[in-house]
Amino acid sequence: MYDSEVMLCDNDWIIEYDMELARGLFAKKLQIDPDDVDPEFIFDKGYACWQEMYPGEQEDIREDRQKIIELLQQDRNVYLQAMQDWNIERIERLKSAGWRKVQQA
Repeated sequence: MYDSEVMLCDNDWIIEYDMELARGLFAKKLQIDPDDVDPEFIFDKGYACWQEMYPGEQEDIREDRQKIIELLQQDRNVYLQAMQDWNIERIERLKSAGWRKVQQA
């Protein structure tokens, strides 16, 4: 069962935090008021979240990036435009999919 006091939902992925431990560490190590520490704070500030925009992102983009990088051998300007277009489209797609880190980017 989902408990927003200790869990965060990011696009149907659920992360459960040990809030007692987290609040204690934030208070002791960073002098952050324990009342200010909740799952959203921990995730959104980057203390315990995905390394990528979403889990598995690096595997998902590897093939796309390789195709774009091949353009660099042909024409640098075409490569730069393709990279920019690809990134803008990818971010818009991830935003519409509801990934939390992308919403804040």
